[in-house]
Amino acid sequence: MGDMSEEQEHMLETFKKFCHEENLLTNPQFDDYALLRFLRARKFDFEKTKLMFLNFMEWRKEHDVDNILSVSSLH
Repeated sequence: MGDMSEEQEHMLETFKKFCHEENLLTNPQFDDYALLRFLRARKFDFEKTKLMFLNFMEWRKEHDVDNILSVSSLH
């Protein structure tokens, strides 16, 4: 990523590990850059980042975001 400290890189790896363990990264759009945006939004505070991401994933589920463009949702 280039502009991260060693501590920030470690936090990204920790966050990625958490997301993989919780099976939250099934969508390919959640790459390192996407996860880094959440970490930066919460100043690399793991607990705050985790809460924000879990809330975001819940919102996506509630609003069926992953299926908005599917043909079956248009009927």
